[in-house]
Amino acid sequence: MSESSVSFEQTRRKSQLKLIGIFCVAGVPVMLAMLMYFGSVAIPTGKTNKGQLLTPTLNLNSFGYQQNAEGFYPETGGKWLIVQTGSGECALECQDLAHIARQVNILMAREQERVARVLLSTQAEQTQDLLAADYPQLSVKSVDESALIELYKQADTSKTWNLWVSDPLGNVILRYDSTNSGYDLKDDLKKLLKLSNIG
Repeated sequence: MSESSVSFEQTRRKSQLKLIGIFCVAGVPVMLAMLMYFGSVAIPTGKTNKGQLLTPTLNLNSFGYQQNAEGFYPETGGKWLIVQTGSGECALECQDLAHIARQVNILMAREQERVARVLLSTQAEQTQDLLAADYPQLSVKSVDESALIELYKQADTSKTWNLWVSDPLGNVILRYDSTNSGYDLKDDLKKLLKLSNIG
């Protein structure tokens, strides 16, 4: 084989490798995108919230609050609410969630004045006595056991103690329980406050 034939063969192989390289750079991503689209493989869900998104949303009527003639809930004071609900004695889980709610409220920094905390319990008086010293700004109110059962059924939760986020208009949009960290609630609430100009 002549030297020119060897040189031509090497040039041809280099050209083929370049062509394969170009195909890999341009073609493989297209093929992967088609696989993801048509095969529904590895498609992101688009979920950014860390708590349970309530669909449809609940409103504070389900929590025993009453709207005034203008459709507002005077008890919210025009603020976002972190609402804690539960039945029975305020034992460890209840106290942990009360602590998380307070810490999240503090972590809102300059936005913390836009947020208030309330605890609704079937044993409100005992809970108030237990928590008053450590949580002086926590509003504790009574809730009826049957109303709580209905509320948990609507939210599809079996947890005894829960945290909820309500906007100033009384729309309850997210739920958390002991399986969530305080950072889950903090991150979601920060996003909500940043995106909203109400409250």
